[in-house]
This record gives sequence, C-alpha cells and structure tokens, in this order.
Amino acid sequence: KTLSSRGAGKARLYVSMSTSCPGVNAYVERLKQLDLDLAKKGVEVVFVYPNYTEKLEAKEKFHKDQGFAARFAEDVDAK
Repeated sequence: KTLSSRGAGKARLYVSMSTSCPGVNAYVERLKQLDLDLAKKGVEVVFVYPNYTEKLEAKEKFHKDQGFAARFAEDVDAK
C-alpha cells in the first residue's frame, strides 16, 4: 500500500524509520510506548521506512524483531 491509499478519517501519525539509524535504535522502546499511548486516544501510528537503500525484507525483519505493533509502510518513492 502507499501512504495515499490509507484513506481519510482517523488521526494518523507518521514516523520516519530506518533499520540502521542510531536515533531510531535509541528510541525503539519509546516509540513502541508512544504507539500504545496514542492508540488509546484513537490515533493510528504508521512507521514509514523511506530508505531505498534498505531491502524490504530487512525493513520487515527489523519491524517484527523490534515488536512494533503499529503499521509498517515502505515509501521509497516519497508518496
């Protein structure tokens, strides 16, 4: 899916992610908690992996291994 295909309606927070970013890795636990906290308020969190140099399989594995509950989106074309 593309970001534009997700539809309208509910509040949504997009968080730019990377499998190798030290900043992302330093905040994994906080990002998971933020997702849980915002879900209780009806806000959907979508973790967006825009880096075209990272393979989709690596992004999916990172997302799963870190235990993120929020949705995953790959957006290498900035759509």
